[in-house]
Amino acid sequence: MTTYPKDFVPDVRRLRRWPTLHDSLWRNPDLVNLTYSGLARSVQASIGPAPRRVLYVGPGLGHIALELARSGHDVTGVDVDEEVVSVARRAAETDPFLDTRGSLSYEVAEFPGEFGGKGPYDRVLFSRVLHHITDPSAAVAKADELLGRDGTIVCFEFAHDRLGRTGARWMAASMMWLAGAGWWTEPPTGSLEDETERTLRDWQADHESEGLNSFQAMIAPLRSAFSLQRLTWHPYLFWDLAAEMRVPAEQEADVAVRLRDQEAALLAQGRLQGVLFSTTGERRSAV
Repeated sequence: MTTYPKDFVPDVRRLRRWPTLHDSLWRNPDLVNLTYSGLARSVQASIGPAPRRVLYVGPGLGHIALELARSGHDVTGVDVDEEVVSVARRAAETDPFLDTRGSLSYEVAEFPGEFGGKGPYDRVLFSRVLHHITDPSAAVAKADELLGRDGTIVCFEFAHDRLGRTGARWMAASMMWLAGAGWWTEPPTGSLEDETERTLRDWQADHESEGLNSFQAMIAPLRSAFSLQRLTWHPYLFWDLAAEMRVPAEQEADVAVRLRDQEAALLAQGRLQGVLFSTTGERRSAV
């Protein structure tokens, strides 16, 4: 678990360097702008410009929730992690735009079971959390219940089981390139095929040990309860590489952009399976 400095503020508009956060993208403003800020913009576009009442399931450190409130939305965040919620609240309470933004509040609770908030909401947002929830079907059903008649579900979710050998090979090749420049934590131990096998094995062990939900376990209940719009896949593997690489600070942005652009090109060409998808949907019970 990451230990954040006592004065750490996860705010994409108040960025600074945090040298102690070695394995976090928050260590460098340039990396935050390429990852968290980009994700925040994508989420905002999916929520829409008009002021909405938004339930945000799994806001984590709250940087996206803060941007949504600054766009005029009234946001309620629910997260089971009390530590990250305390950091999110600190960012919200010290926000220089506090007097001009929409409301922003947090509740520490498991979703759906312990959440005490009442609808209707205009939007329910799942952002990189549904893969953690024990029963995604129950979570989606609760979202359906809490949405108003014209409400919309918005999802940005991690599908760990879609990495595959092609994705592992690209990650392995990227790690070997970084290691060759002296920018990786450990030198490669074998050929590209050996590193691909190791990457795939480590990825599966890490994510299966966490008990994460598969893509189908998330998308099936979403499709059942909602009429989903186009499913979009976003570059996301480069986030892991950028977090762990050891590039000099002044070069980190250029290297991260190179990795992002490579992944995006491979996604566009159908040569790589995405692991971060987004979609929106209208309630079938309201159609």
